[in-house]
Amino acid sequence: KKALMDCCVRPLCRPHVAPRLLSTLTLTRTIILIAATASLCCQLAIVSADNASSANSKRKRPNVLFLLADDMGYGDLPCYGHPYARAPNICDRLAGGGTLFENFHVTGVTCNPSRTGFMSSRHPATFPNYMADFGLEGVLTVTQMLRDIAGYSTGHFGKWHIGPDPPTNGASAEEGDGGKLSATLGEFDSAFRINDEGAMAPMPEGEAAASADGGAGNRVPNGSGANGLGGSPRNSPKSTKQGPELDSKSGKHPKSPKRGKKADKVRYGIDTVSLIGGKRRDKAGRDNETYQAAMKFMKSHVEEQRRRREIRRRRMSAMNATNATNSEQDEEEEEVPFYVNVWGHIPHTPISAPPGLTELFNDIDVNLDDFPHHMRDKIRTFGSKKRINEEMREYLAEIWSVDRVVGQMLDLLEDLGVADDTIVVFSSDQGASPSAMGSGGYKQGGKFSYHQGGVNVPFIVKWANGGVPAGAVNSQSLISALDWTPTLLSLANVEYDPAWFEGENIADIWTSDDPTNARSRMNPLFWKTSAKREKMAMMYDRWKLHVDLGRTYLYDLQTDPGEDTNVFFKNPDVGTAMLAEMTAWRETLPEEYCKIDNGCTQMKSFDPESNPVKIGPPALLALSNADSTAPTDAPTMLPSADPTSLPTDAPTSMLSASPTDAPMSMLSASPTSAPSATPTAAPTNGPTAGPTSALTASPTSEPTSVPTSSPSISPVKGDGSQEVSSLAGATVTRSKSSSGRRTTIVRGMPFVVLTALAHALGVSWFWV
Repeated sequence: KKALMDCCVRPLCRPHVAPRLLSTLTLTRTIILIAATASLCCQLAIVSADNASSANSKRKRPNVLFLLADDMGYGDLPCYGHPYARAPNICDRLAGGGTLFENFHVTGVTCNPSRTGFMSSRHPATFPNYMADFGLEGVLTVTQMLRDIAGYSTGHFGKWHIGPDPPTNGASAEEGDGGKLSATLGEFDSAFRINDEGAMAPMPEGEAAASADGGAGNRVPNGSGANGLGGSPRNSPKSTKQGPELDSKSGKHPKSPKRGKKADKVRYGIDTVSLIGGKRRDKAGRDNETYQAAMKFMKSHVEEQRRRREIRRRRMSAMNATNATNSEQDEEEEEVPFYVNVWGHIPHTPISAPPGLTELFNDIDVNLDDFPHHMRDKIRTFGSKKRINEEMREYLAEIWSVDRVVGQMLDLLEDLGVADDTIVVFSSDQGASPSAMGSGGYKQGGKFSYHQGGVNVPFIVKWANGGVPAGAVNSQSLISALDWTPTLLSLANVEYDPAWFEGENIADIWTSDDPTNARSRMNPLFWKTSAKREKMAMMYDRWKLHVDLGRTYLYDLQTDPGEDTNVFFKNPDVGTAMLAEMTAWRETLPEEYCKIDNGCTQMKSFDPESNPVKIGPPALLALSNADSTAPTDAPTMLPSADPTSLPTDAPTSMLSASPTDAPMSMLSASPTSAPSATPTAAPTNGPTAGPTSALTASPTSEPTSVPTSSPSISPVKGDGSQEVSSLAGATVTRSKSSSGRRTTIVRGMPFVVLTALAHALGVSWFWV
């Protein structure tokens, strides 16, 4: 419209133009002239709009700098509430120039599962082969997509821990000194691998021979390799260039299709790698060497881009700009942004701050009243007042050392002139270690725990030219490390199929003009390890559900962010609706996992090209989110289950029948008596199995007492006879022995529902 007005309408309407046209031309010729001019102007306007649209679609792709701390708790930074910590660069410069997110969650509670979620946008429990042993098995990664499709130059510096790392240069197994664990991203040259705590440990006998083809020293850029970031899989007869190309039968499966423009010749799409251990004798802190290596890479990259721009400018000048339009397009296409992981070791234990930095905190005298009650309880475990002060000062010195190198990194971006065009993100892989002075703030738990202190970590985003608000705090939006990959692909204008990833594109949340009223991700979050123990957690909106060996806990994080009060009894409809979705998710996971420490030597079959299953929110909660209140009169739902679909280790449980004063009269109703209210349905994009039978509504308050003995059930003859019925798709057999013992045997009910039912009823139970 503007082009049409400027080019056509305004010139014709000028006072000195219109009279001359009318005086020299006939009316017909004037109309023809105006029509022809208008037609030409419309074409110019369309071309102008097309050019603008094209320029927008080819907007300057941002650089990405991802700074990841190791075991930094939610409350370890002053901008997240620590009373003593000092971090002016992270909090004042990063958070002050960007947005601080309070509701960000990682995918694991130890290093490997958490980093897997960032890199692959897949939940770690979906991998049948433990990633620290076998790598990511050919799934798409954020670096691969950015490099092969968007042309990014990619680098990784510091800790890796998604596959065995190559110890080189005589690095200490305990300290990682000399720690340039570089090489070709995982090619072995000695019989060591990285254990769960990030330290090098000897491989079990026999594994060393399988890792024969070793890389050398600090060689970059990255070459081939198949395990971790490279190297040979434990049971592979030879190394390949496409990752662990094995199955349990033939030892090889087809290569993943090349979805990008470039051939996938670089492991995980990472060009330059420097796997650096924490150097404890560095006076500037353990992570100084890691950050310095990353800064050297970025400086070299930016200077190379400037050199190439200057060459192109001279070439265009020599050609007299004869084909300026094409040259400008070529120049834009040839601009190469960078993506850099800087994954440090601080504050992973053992804490080891340089003495010179620790002295800066000699004035700290810990006062328990300065901390929330969960942190107070943790501090008390350190014993004497003297030890508490010493441990706190050293921990704060480690945080300070990270902040200093972050400041140097920000200075470099400004000096290079790319600060405003770079997405800088600071986060942590999980919560604070139980053996260090790390703080979860007012949140319960830490590393190894599914409570908020273990999975809710700092997350700060700064991007001046990208619309990320400066100095903002987003406390509303529930977001996840799973969302990292699809969000960056969107911001880099990379086309992808959302079905490839479990994560969601949350670019609009990052750039929301009103962070206090921004949306949350659409689907719930889940947590589970690859262990057989059925310990799981789920979070959606304000609700957090935990299931652990027969105990079920539901927390309302809106009123109880510390997860102190179990409200399962008060909100049984919410709890059972979430249990149904958790069961549906559990059924999509591998039945068995391969982990070297558990004696597994043969990889399980895994198709990296299959799209992950996404579980949507419980319909009961999705419908209630508008008013942020949990319904109290909705029917309680339980999923149906085919007894034959249960894992071999699923228990046949013996439950006492429901007492008359139990909070949930689940055993008194059958599927045929379901109320007519809208049922809770499984998501359309999830597994076909879902909640199909409703039970009677439960009271909204918890009973004052829970029976501790087996209550009576409906009369059954005491001669060993049985009465068989069904409950939520499961077979229920009630019996009474001649001795008077009454039992109810439930077969075919999903494990998590079974244990939750037993706990909710407060009945005696055991597995068979």
